Amino acid sequence: MVPIPPEKVSDMKGHITITLLLLAVLPATAGVFDQFDDIGDLTDHLLSGGPPRDGIPAMTNPDPVPAEMASFWVREDDLVVGFVRNGEAKAYPENLGWWHEIVNDRIGGEFSLSQCAR
Repeated sequence: MVPIPPEKVSDMKGHITITLLLLAVLPATAGVFDQFDDIGDLTDHLLSGGPPRDGIPAMTNPDPVPAEMASFWVREDDLVVGFVRNGEAKAYPENLGWWHEIVNDRIGGEFSLSQCAR
């Protein structure tokens, strides 16, 4: 092991002292990050991916259509969501559900049918 000259030890002590002071002071001056403080700065670059809030109207208490007239909206091979409660049955065309996403109706009591885009 090579001995360190006394003048170098003095320089090293000064460098170590400065380094320790910086390590003690810098974290205190860095400030506190609040994740919700400047959220606008973090999201300014984001764009809306769809309609605004409440921009998709729910289908509420839709008028029933007899099965014979349903061919105007539904083809024979289209999907429907069927619902039966207390002996009452209704079918909701899937293609209308994609537009409205929510159906609020009454069939043996109130219910909601939610359909989310794939």
